[in-house]
Amino acid sequence: MVNSEFFYQKGYQEFRLDKLNFSQDLIRNKFKEVISDKKHDSKWLYKYKNTKDFELQSILDEPFLFDLLFKNEIDKKINSLVNKKVFLTNIQYRICYKGLSYMTWHRDTYIKKSKIIGPFLPCYKFLVFPKLFEEDSKEFSIITETHSRLNFSFIDKYFSSFKLNKKSFFCGNEYGVLMDTTTLHKAEQSLKDIPRPRIIYNFATQETIDKFYQNERSKTFIDIHKKILN
Repeated sequence: MVNSEFFYQKGYQEFRLDKLNFSQDLIRNKFKEVISDKKHDSKWLYKYKNTKDFELQSILDEPFLFDLLFKNEIDKKINSLVNKKVFLTNIQYRICYKGLSYMTWHRDTYIKKSKIIGPFLPCYKFLVFPKLFEEDSKEFSIITETHSRLNFSFIDKYFSSFKLNKKSFFCGNEYGVLMDTTTLHKAEQSLKDIPRPRIIYNFATQETIDKFYQNERSKTFIDIHKKILN
């Protein structure tokens, strides 16, 4: 169920993955094998410390990453929630390992010295944190209600995390979370010696795409989404 008023106020909304998710043993075991099998090493990119990401072709060759999104009609739910038509601009399949956070408190869009950094028109992320192992783990946190404040001073960046409106998300197979990308957020650190996957879907309106997403990678995902819609 979508709640536009809640999303407008808080900057996030959880969606259930009712039609397809990682709870099925076949799917869960397949992705556990992808993580652990060394023959897949050539398919990974190493962008951040203690992480690795599927490279583009690996994502395009894995239909489940698209089915998880579109069979659960997440794109339609986002359209209804934000009252705008959005298109998929990127998918990241990332594995996090034991260690400190690869990305501490930040916004994808912010103001620095009166200059806007990042896309300043509506952009959204839908994140899924599959639970492939028995252990629970905290994966991601946001500071709710920070999406309406773009100033990004030292005080704003670090002291916002001490507010009582911090919201954390744990691994789970039956839900994902949508966030406004101007919301203050971070990837959580972990002392658990297990691979912790996450799937990050990026969405933007056509107006935002025309201004900020003209690279070939984004065009690939936008074209796929538009073909599905047709």
